[in-house]
Amino acid sequence: MFQVLIPRVISGSGAAFLKGCGCQVELGEPVSTDSPVLEQCDAILAGGVSGLRYDEALLKRCRKLKIIACFSVGTEMIDLQAASRWEFM
Repeated sequence: MFQVLIPRVISGSGAAFLKGCGCQVELGEPVSTDSPVLEQCDAILAGGVSGLRYDEALLKRCRKLKIIACFSVGTEMIDLQAASRWEFM
C-alpha cells in the first residue's frame, strides 16, 4: 500500500480521492523530525504553513520516499538541492 504523508490537513475531498486510489493517508504534521511516520511514507504532499522544513537530514530519514510535492504556492519548505541529489530507495 502506498503511504502518503500530508503534514497539514487538506480538504476532505482531497484525502478521500487519495484513499479511493488505494493510498493510506497520514494527516497532520509529525510531532518531530524523529517521527517514525517519516521512515514509512512513500510520498509527502508538503505545503501550507506547517513549519516543517524538508532539509537533507529529514529527507535521509525518509528511506521509502519516492516523491515529494507541494500543494501550495512556492517550494521554500523543501531543500530542492538536497531533494534533487538524494537517491531515494
